Amino acid sequence: MINVGSGRATSVLEMATALARAFDATPNTRITGEYRLGDIRHNAADITRLHDVLGLEPQIDLQQGLNRFATWVQDQPLPEDLLAQANAELKARNMMG
Repeated sequence: MINVGSGRATSVLEMATALARAFDATPNTRITGEYRLGDIRHNAADITRLHDVLGLEPQIDLQQGLNRFATWVQDQPLPEDLLAQANAELKARNMMG
């Protein structure tokens, strides 16, 4: 397995802001302090193996990648939003703090 990423840690707030920007939207991020049991607090892709095995380095930055992602998403059919239902189920099972 080879991780692919920017090689730089990005906070959830930075990611949400960059993603909103990619969709030409105004960020409306709310930090609630809620979390799911088992959620990780920090994560960054270690891309060492990408370089060591394939000799590759990131060619585009995070915002460019998210812009490409947004373009792809806008061509996809829109699924039903089940977030509220999923969160209610997690809370009912005491799996969301």
